[in-house]
Amino acid sequence: MKKIFVYTIEVFGLQILVAVGATAEQIKKWADKNSKELKEIYKIKENFENTEQAIEKNSGFVQVFTKDNIQFYFLWLQEYKNTWCRLDVLNHEVVHLRQFIFDNKKIINEVEFEAYFQESMFREIRKRLDKYIKK
Repeated sequence: MKKIFVYTIEVFGLQILVAVGATAEQIKKWADKNSKELKEIYKIKENFENTEQAIEKNSGFVQVFTKDNIQFYFLWLQEYKNTWCRLDVLNHEVVHLRQFIFDNKKIINEVEFEAYFQESMFREIRKRLDKYIKK
């Protein structure tokens, strides 16, 4: 399954680009059509190459790009299936996503909020991915 979509975190007004099974070139083409900001980010050769290298080496990762002091978050998964192995990868990457977001927002020692926030992101991204694999 190859899928690229945007997941919005309303409470912070953030958009997370989520890509499953997509190559860096496919993500760049998607950005060219759908995201002015990400298109600009990938015009920088180093950003594109970092994504290419991460895809080659990982089963999942999170990248954070900064443009004009605005953070852009990108979650990539090699594949998604509703299996423990793949859910573990998704959960692991959602932990990093939450860490990066909270670091950027200067949120520290809000343990219950962190737990609920992370649980919500995991659940919502998983729901979207589950819809795609059922098609």
